[in-house]
Amino acid sequence: MIKMALVTSIHNLNSKFPSKLKNTLKLLTGRVTDVILDPSSVPSEVYQKIGGNIGIGTVYFDLLDYPTTNKVQYSNLIAYPLFPNNIQYPLPNELISIIYLPAFINSDLENLQNTPNMGSAIAYYFSTINIWRNFHHNIFPSTNSPEEEELNNSNEKRSLEEIGAGAYNTDTPSYNTPTNGVNFSEKSLLRDLQPYVGDIIYKGRWGQSIRFGSTVKGGNNPNSWSSEGEEGSPITIIRNGQNLENNNQIDYTPQVEDINKDISSIYLTSTQKILFSPSSVNYNSYDTSFNNVKKPSPPSIFDKNQIILTSNRLFFNASEDSILLSAKESINLSTLSSINLESQKGIILTPGEDSSSQIKLGSINAQESVILGDKFLADFNQLLSQLKSLSLSLQSDIGTSVPFVPNPSILIPAKSLELTINSLQQSIESYKSKTSKTI
Repeated sequence: MIKMALVTSIHNLNSKFPSKLKNTLKLLTGRVTDVILDPSSVPSEVYQKIGGNIGIGTVYFDLLDYPTTNKVQYSNLIAYPLFPNNIQYPLPNELISIIYLPAFINSDLENLQNTPNMGSAIAYYFSTINIWRNFHHNIFPSTNSPEEEELNNSNEKRSLEEIGAGAYNTDTPSYNTPTNGVNFSEKSLLRDLQPYVGDIIYKGRWGQSIRFGSTVKGGNNPNSWSSEGEEGSPITIIRNGQNLENNNQIDYTPQVEDINKDISSIYLTSTQKILFSPSSVNYNSYDTSFNNVKKPSPPSIFDKNQIILTSNRLFFNASEDSILLSAKESINLSTLSSINLESQKGIILTPGEDSSSQIKLGSINAQESVILGDKFLADFNQLLSQLKSLSLSLQSDIGTSVPFVPNPSILIPAKSLELTINSLQQSIESYKSKTSKTI
């Protein structure tokens, strides 16, 4: 185990902590002792001090060179997030950059306007210091803390490279003590994201990332999306959770996004070709002979602008209006199992107004026409009525001389025909589908 250096060797203030600190603009370094994420859970005096519910994100901290000797949960120094719309909440024992700037204190508007950097100044924090050069966490307990003593006395031995790449690893899943009981579960297998020329990257603590990148064909470490397209073509990749399949605790090589293995991804491309393997690529329903509809290009060879969303499950919900799918060419629904359409009020299929527009059921090569049920059954019923009349006539005294008895060779089949017709007429409504209609 490499003993942590004194904190003063990491950062040394230009002067001692002066009584007139608020008279100057100075960038200070503090160690977080607590982070207020739920103001309602803190003691009432703390709730009042941070400004109530507007105090979300307030941190309690010790100045690095002047740690509080009496270790209590809430020290005397507090700082608020500097940026209102872009906040990185630090963890206890992470180091933060602090600056004193104007604040609206106790409705003292005049003091804020006249002396913006003096009496009306309070502490703001705007950055977690990248001690370990690790996006997951940069926890650095005090050199005099019980946590460090416990760490120094343990048998855990880590190399400088391991510490630099991911802090130190323990057998326990979380840093319960260095984070003052905060439920922060360490993920030791997370890897940093490989950058490329010109990239702007935002990273979360848990393997999430947003990359504003481009096609980069040069260099010794090419990415998978730059095999096609123009140099500098934009690409945006949003990834929620990285692939942990090939990670281990020794190799800290940065990762590149993998659309087929990362947990959930959104790709917005321009000229790139994404090596994407979807669950189903079934385009058998396409035939250029049918209205000249061309078969879609597989995602792995398409090199024009597109948006790809992929995850174990996609759920689209419109709580007030509709979900609209629109395409110039076609809309393909492909699955390895089934396509289920369910509606409480009806399912409508409407072809175009062109005379060649058709609805193909069963196959692109379907040629048989669907019978118009209502019209067919009306004509069929009329035919049955006429056959019934004929069958009754055949049962009368015909075909023999006096005494005009029925012809026995006609009577039996005529009676049978009558019974069959009666049965068909009684069941005629059952031939009609109660749900499927056509025009």
